[in-house]
Amino acid sequence: IDSVLKGGLKFLSPASIGMEGSDRENTFNHIFKDSVIDVDYINIATTSGRLSGEVDFRNVSLEDINWVKGRIIRNFPVVVKNEDGRPVSGVSVSLLDNENKKVWTGETNENGRATFTIGFNENNYDKNWRVEANYPTGGKIDRKINFLSDTPVVIPPSPELSVVNIGIQPREIEVGETGKIIIDIRNTGSAKGQKLELVAEGIPELTKDKMETWVHPRFVSLSENGEIATIKIENASLNPGEERHISISASFENAGTHKLTVGDESKTIQVRRSTQPYFKVTNFSISEENVGLGEEVNVSVEVINNGEEGGTYAVELSIDGEIRTKNISLKPDENQKVTFEILKQKPGSYNLEVGKYSKSIEVVEPVSPPEFKVSQLSISSENVKVGEEVTVYVRVKNTGGEVGTHTVELSFGGSIKTENVTLKPNQSKEVTFEISKENPDNYIVEVGSMSEKLEVVKPTEEEKLKSEDEGLPLTWIGLGIGIIVALIIGAAIVKKT
Repeated sequence: IDSVLKGGLKFLSPASIGMEGSDRENTFNHIFKDSVIDVDYINIATTSGRLSGEVDFRNVSLEDINWVKGRIIRNFPVVVKNEDGRPVSGVSVSLLDNENKKVWTGETNENGRATFTIGFNENNYDKNWRVEANYPTGGKIDRKINFLSDTPVVIPPSPELSVVNIGIQPREIEVGETGKIIIDIRNTGSAKGQKLELVAEGIPELTKDKMETWVHPRFVSLSENGEIATIKIENASLNPGEERHISISASFENAGTHKLTVGDESKTIQVRRSTQPYFKVTNFSISEENVGLGEEVNVSVEVINNGEEGGTYAVELSIDGEIRTKNISLKPDENQKVTFEILKQKPGSYNLEVGKYSKSIEVVEPVSPPEFKVSQLSISSENVKVGEEVTVYVRVKNTGGEVGTHTVELSFGGSIKTENVTLKPNQSKEVTFEISKENPDNYIVEVGSMSEKLEVVKPTEEEKLKSEDEGLPLTWIGLGIGIIVALIIGAAIVKKT
């Protein structure tokens, strides 16, 4: 059953009807608040049963609405605020339809409000409209609205820099000559903090030092991209309605017609070729930014003669104030690459400059690989008996620049022993070996290029007898204990019998 709303929403409470649009959720309360249903009927949903009391529709999309002969007239209150959030009166507000035609104009009252209406039907409910606020200072801010837009429509505070005038003095200059770019700007918005860009074709010769002479440095920055230079003028302190006069000194290195653009305003300047030799330095580059001591760095630039006569140019490279010069001769329109070779024997940071260009290089000491020194060979005893152990000591130190592992090798009477040791730079460690021999002889203990003598001898007859004598008491004690144990066991057996 198609449920039909006739004569408005008198049968329903708009706040209780939920609606989900195709792009976001909304409610009928937003759409129908202070609105008029100017229809024979509009079919908005399909349900079963009769509509009575508080009816709740869920998930109804715009595509479900059958406008038939209907039209919904919505009221759109507009509120214009300043930077402090207070309403602004006397602001001209206009409504433009989807074809950009102005269909209504009003002015905000003392509460900063103005109200217009839009009659939505099946032909325009899915279109975008535009609300435009024109400030008395000349600024303009707009917002898009449509059938589902929330109300009131709030126009927030916004800065708006407009160009009152852009001029060039003189209109014709020669390559390399300095001219002036004059810009008059006004903040026609309702707040501070806006950016304005001057786009200059041909890369004007502007440096931060020059810019600081005509405008506070916080307002300006310069970047170059190919053949376009952009100056960003940031309005950090221009109040609404305030004007500022800016004069920029600039010189152009390329002949021809150059276009200067600020906002929607443009002017051209004619740059003639110089009747004298005029040299332009470009394409500054360095081969490496980080090098070791004694390693070569190549610094290159390209020089072109943009003048109408040939001449000689001195290319100067500054290395922390130390000047190196190369002279080149160029015909008109001729260019040449110039390269300087740099070798530095002291570590540190060096600033390289050619004309307006500069870069830094870092010269560092090369990191040496791990290197090991073995020293202080010693033995615990130079004379030992056959089979007796002796301790061999050596000290190992890493004198290189990186951590590493070294194998210490000990040679002793045809036998070889090894020990691995891992050390950080400048770290040292003592390494020990335990050795013994079963054959008497004179041996050489060797570690690397170091050696020590070791004598291994047989024990003397006296030492042997002493060793045997020292062993007899133990033998007799053992034998006595055995006899005593045997007697005890025998006595026990006899008693038992």
